[in-house]
Amino acid sequence: MKPNLWNSLEMLSTQAGLLVEWKAELGADFAAARVFLRPTQQQVESYPCQHSNPCGCRHRVIFESPEDVCAVCECEENGCEAIQLGPTDLIVYTLDGRMLAASIRRVFHLDEINGAIEGVRSYPVGIWGVRRSRVFFNVPISESGLLNEIDRLCAAITDPFVLLTPTTRFCTPRVQQALRRQGCGQMPLDGTLTLTAPGVVELIPSAKSAVDAFLGDFGKQVAQGKPLELAIARVEAKLDAIAKSRSQVAANEEEFPAEVARQALALVKQLDTENRLKKPSILTVFRLYCINEMSATEIAEQCCCSKASIIKRLNILARKTGMPAAKLRRYSAQFERMEAEMGDWRAKRIRRRELVDDNITDDTDAD
Repeated sequence: MKPNLWNSLEMLSTQAGLLVEWKAELGADFAAARVFLRPTQQQVESYPCQHSNPCGCRHRVIFESPEDVCAVCECEENGCEAIQLGPTDLIVYTLDGRMLAASIRRVFHLDEINGAIEGVRSYPVGIWGVRRSRVFFNVPISESGLLNEIDRLCAAITDPFVLLTPTTRFCTPRVQQALRRQGCGQMPLDGTLTLTAPGVVELIPSAKSAVDAFLGDFGKQVAQGKPLELAIARVEAKLDAIAKSRSQVAANEEEFPAEVARQALALVKQLDTENRLKKPSILTVFRLYCINEMSATEIAEQCCCSKASIIKRLNILARKTGMPAAKLRRYSAQFERMEAEMGDWRAKRIRRRELVDDNITDDTDAD
């Protein structure tokens, strides 16, 4: 693979290094990408071997005087000659992600995002389309790291967004599934954008049709709604149809097919596994509020936590499913019967254990 800005960014695990290391990684793009590197206050104590036949080790830096600095090889077998260094040779440079994101924004003619989003590591690029979808740039270094970042973005943003990555190296099927679940899109920049001059990023002409197709498909997907919202809408439609046909049955005793009940309950359980919150869990709050019909104050007292913690989980439940928790309460009897049928005495035992565990908590959430 020919070194360039995009495939090189994912090779440096911290997006930081000496200029000599950046030059080795960036190859022909180094001169044009140099403007996106900014110096830090950090200096190294070792230097990579630069000889024509390198030993593969990092040489120890010795300061004889401010003007006399060298890197000495300590390999017993090779014994490379000392490398004379200048003061700036030891400075660590890091990627200026915001500056690079601004250059990307200009290429795609996006509106600027106002305000930072706390808790996420991706760089805001801009806002696209009539629905004002946000676009972010992220440099992943592993599949798990990218999945965690997607979780953080989805927790901070309820609407679908576009995630730009240097390449597709870490965009595995699991990553694509996590993005599709939230109705989000991902596009690699390798083969799409190129550096043409120092600090100048331009669209590769042959990639224009692919970019237009991607944005067009994403726009249609946003217009249709997120997959989870669509699934909830289908469940609601079935519930409403059955409610109309059984007008003599009380609202909180409406009957509906078992498969629909399982779908609704499965959506809540899926949401519970996708949110890493301290106890009480979202599933526990759902059971106490929607099935047992307890108030937020009563749940907080039972779970030994603050009322704000309970309200927070109810808001997550409503935001992610698109259905207020109070509306789910209408089907409390059906959910209760379904859980009893699905889990029998084992479910009751697990539920009692969860409630006991949930009582051992504090009022501070880590999310």
